[in-house]
Amino acid sequence: MNARVPRRRGILPHFRPFPLWLAALIVTAGWVGANLDGPPVGHTGAPGEATCATAGCHDDHPVYAYPGDYLYLSTNGSHFLPGDTVGAYVQYQVASNSPDTGFERWGFELTAVGLDGDPTGQILVTDSLRTEFAIGANGRQYLRATPEGTLPDTTQPIAQRWSFKWVAPQDFDYPVALYVSAVGADDNGEPTGDWVNRTERWLYNPDFCFIETTGDVNWDGVVTTADIIKTIDFIYKGGTIPVCRATADVNCSQAFTSADIIYLVNYVFKAGPPPCDVCSIWQDPWTCP
Repeated sequence: MNARVPRRRGILPHFRPFPLWLAALIVTAGWVGANLDGPPVGHTGAPGEATCATAGCHDDHPVYAYPGDYLYLSTNGSHFLPGDTVGAYVQYQVASNSPDTGFERWGFELTAVGLDGDPTGQILVTDSLRTEFAIGANGRQYLRATPEGTLPDTTQPIAQRWSFKWVAPQDFDYPVALYVSAVGADDNGEPTGDWVNRTERWLYNPDFCFIETTGDVNWDGVVTTADIIKTIDFIYKGGTIPVCRATADVNCSQAFTSADIIYLVNYVFKAGPPPCDVCSIWQDPWTCP
């Protein structure tokens, strides 16, 4: 198998972008306390940032510590093109069997950054009563709850939901992560008794990607039967596009065919040759180091 060395991004031609689908990332976890004046910027848990649980605000419980609760960061898909507008929401849901019945307010803070940690795209406010936009000293954009936005939303059969949009930049040729930290608070005016959670969601342009290991089609760090299944689904069943489509070209033919599936099967089950270094053959228009 090729060494997992990050590659420079490139583009694969002649493919239509996959239709958008509803994709939600669900993380089971614990919760966060809310500041009625809004959280200070820079507490999303993104690279270089703490959360309110680790910054001395609501730190009597560890992050992710509350079993049975859920923090959702949902977008209308995960593959987008430059300039696309992404509809999204953050949702804090309390499970029916959860002991956190004392929560009275909820808060959150979200930011969008690229692999280099720099701000990217444009966060759009879609509910000015319950959310607000802010800029940090680091130049990052933030979306966070307003005082009104920390109150329970009685129109939803959940504890809280905040909607927003994000516009992909025109140079969207790299993965982007939306990071969010959320708080469930007992509204006693103290930093104790509150619970913090954080999660993230990655967004991609399917025509640009980073090759780490050819054959690692599902991007889990290893080449296994799961990658064979993913490749079959992609080539024959109209399944979801791999995060980086070039990873499926395991025989370096510059095409995605049954030969790639056979090659992967031989490698995984029959000690056949490892997947090729696809970056060595995608010279035009693929950009390699």
